[in-house]
Amino acid sequence: MTDNFTRDLILNNYSQEDIFAEYLGISYDDIMWSINKGRAIINTHRGDERPSLCFKQYYNKLICKDFGNGCYCGDIFQVVGYIIGRDCNIALDFNIICDDIMRRMDNARYRKKYISERPDVKIESELLSGCIDIVPVYKYFCNADYAYFAKYGLTRKMVNSNYKCVATYYINEYKSVYRSKSTNPCYCYEANPNKVKLVFPYATKNEPRFLTNNKLVIENINELKPCNYLILIKGFKDKVVLSNMIQEAGIHNIIVLPLSSESVHIPVDIAQVLKKLVSKHIYVCLDCDATGYRSMTYFKDVHNYNSFVPHEPYGKKDITDLIKHIGYDKTKVIVIDKLKQLCHLN
Repeated sequence: MTDNFTRDLILNNYSQEDIFAEYLGISYDDIMWSINKGRAIINTHRGDERPSLCFKQYYNKLICKDFGNGCYCGDIFQVVGYIIGRDCNIALDFNIICDDIMRRMDNARYRKKYISERPDVKIESELLSGCIDIVPVYKYFCNADYAYFAKYGLTRKMVNSNYKCVATYYINEYKSVYRSKSTNPCYCYEANPNKVKLVFPYATKNEPRFLTNNKLVIENINELKPCNYLILIKGFKDKVVLSNMIQEAGIHNIIVLPLSSESVHIPVDIAQVLKKLVSKHIYVCLDCDATGYRSMTYFKDVHNYNSFVPHEPYGKKDITDLIKHIGYDKTKVIVIDKLKQLCHLN
């Protein structure tokens, strides 16, 4: 490490506990508990399920050690370097690490200044129904997060391009009690311009699986433009996968947009816009279950939108469910063949 001035600047202006907390997605209080008690805590950044991460103060330097993964061992420069893919022992990489720390910690300070610090509250349904502002606090994806998406055919590149990982979030300046855990992660995407949707994939039946301030029945509406075909699909994850398959197959003039939920009804004014912009046909791709079939009947009877369900003959609920059982490549062949038949593509 050659840039002692930059190193000292960081050590003198930022809390090492805060830096570890920011990059690992672990709370400041948990880190202080580990230091004071000499006990291990869970490393949520790597999807750990058992306490393995310890923190210890050596003079003016805070060191962490993960007994389950040696990559998470060292001071802030070593660990941050590993997380962002840099080696702190290389001068150029060390400068990049320092720049990343200062930029990210300044952003964190801005968030704290912008958002009032109030006691954590459990977000009740009455507050959710009228929420106007959702501000997520992000963290890096860990291997467990990528593994979850990989089951449904999403590569790391697709995940990084479309989702963000949430450590916690604020609603109307109130901080939620939610904290990211390997057993209860939260992912965020932009549902519509300046509107986000939080997804809790492992939520129980008594917990909400989604939280959003989006009011439109169709998500990603800003991507709508004149095209030959439009596919309205049941969710954002399915949209990402199907759009990727279409792109890889070199097919053009087909747009895929997610519905905000499977049971929505398309208002007349939006239906008229779709009719003007789509020159040939609009299809719906929903789950092959009671709710999905009911919605597909509605779309056919009211708007004359036909169904596109390549997963149906295989007894699977949706396209991503089919990927879980036979893999991305085989599913892609089935989906693209059906799409070509439906749209009369050679």
